[in-house]
Amino acid sequence: MMPEGNVPRLAELTVIVPSAYRPEALARCLAGLERQTPAPGSVIAVLRSDDVEGTAECAAHPGVHVVSVQVRGLVAARQAGLMSAQTEWVSFMDDDAEPAPGWSAALAPYVADPEVGCVGGPILNIVGARTTAKWFEGHAIARLDVFGRTVSHLHDLHDGHISADVDFLPGSNLTIRRELARSADHGRAPGMAPNEELEWCLTVKDAGLRVVYDSGIRVAHYPAARIGTEARGDKSAYAYAYAYMLTYTLLRHLRLTRRVLFVLYFWLLGQRAAPGILAAPIYALRPGGWAKAVSGMRGRAAGARDAMWRSRTRAVTGDGE
Repeated sequence: MMPEGNVPRLAELTVIVPSAYRPEALARCLAGLERQTPAPGSVIAVLRSDDVEGTAECAAHPGVHVVSVQVRGLVAARQAGLMSAQTEWVSFMDDDAEPAPGWSAALAPYVADPEVGCVGGPILNIVGARTTAKWFEGHAIARLDVFGRTVSHLHDLHDGHISADVDFLPGSNLTIRRELARSADHGRAPGMAPNEELEWCLTVKDAGLRVVYDSGIRVAHYPAARIGTEARGDKSAYAYAYAYMLTYTLLRHLRLTRRVLFVLYFWLLGQRAAPGILAAPIYALRPGGWAKAVSGMRGRAAGARDAMWRSRTRAVTGDGE
């Protein structure tokens, strides 16, 4: 049961939990939210319209509002939850995640800060009852380097408490002002849309607000099988989505010099998730490697095409992002 009565609440916060046919994971996530003090103002679970078990699980947690979707994919689910939210702030949390004790208490000061537009913390992957996190030092937690590469310690542990401004945050432990989230442009982001959180964070920065990481805003992640959506092992589909979203996002937000450096790096060398032209022959020697490389190049081309179309549309209409 969601907290009621005199329990302190973060009245201006809605937690959005997309879920697809994973009632056990959803139950753990909702239970973790119920234990938070202060409690979120509201919780929205976004379920596929035929997810009978997930709907039944939400019914066991009075106060959880259910939004049904028929379109496949995490992007569509998050957008449906976002359109239903009425509060100033929204948090996105995956159904196979569980907020740690004190999650909302650590979040509360930032929600009250007018200079902050987006805030989040670490996601600690739990495999076999143990975390895969490593210890790190310093303040370089999550940044975009000059080539547009994401350098991240978002899944690791810091020795002691740390709060710092960052370039991006994890999408499954991210709290953002609702209107800024709604104004973000995801293009034709497919399926799971890796790098979707980068679009949110850069939109916040473009608005002149801070993106903040706090190690106390911690979430445990128990990676669960994806049912009725993209499988975790579908590397070709992931390569397309990864390349599309990264290309579409950075070509629209980076300044000219960094856009050129990003294109040279990402198209020629690329990354493990989406190898570039020069790296493709190496990946072709591995099972499924060539298909992944080709899918990644298709994603780049589609992302660049849509980014250019968006720029032309803005030039004609004078519309800003």
